[in-house]
Amino acid sequence: MLVWAIRLTSCFVYSVTKIVVYAEAEPSVSGTYLPKPRTEVPEGFKDVCVENGWDVEATWVKLNGGGEDGAWFKKDGDRSYIYRNALDGSWWIDGPDGLGVYKGVGPDWAPMGMSTAWKAIDGGSHTPTLAIYRS
Repeated sequence: MLVWAIRLTSCFVYSVTKIVVYAEAEPSVSGTYLPKPRTEVPEGFKDVCVENGWDVEATWVKLNGGGEDGAWFKKDGDRSYIYRNALDGSWWIDGPDGLGVYKGVGPDWAPMGMSTAWKAIDGGSHTPTLAIYRS
């Protein structure tokens, strides 16, 4: 069993090049997401921080936990984004307003693709499916 786990882990050393989210119930987050560096803070995240009186940079440094390089993913065409929250160990899919739509616990190197891993923040039973592309 240990050998299998090591092999499984070694399969995932490739970088995520894009993520496609399919969310019929929440079309605002459906689409293609591309990786962004840790140093770039999502606009919606900034908005939420400012609205709550939080220091943007300090909060981003504290919360962003996307692997060793802090990668997160921005939706092509609007301000929705996906990032891993280091405090709760969950990947979050946030809408263009910066508010959470879905979240799911997962490893820091990539969000989970299967819909059963995600929970709707509004308490509904709808969940997204993600296609994860690697180099």
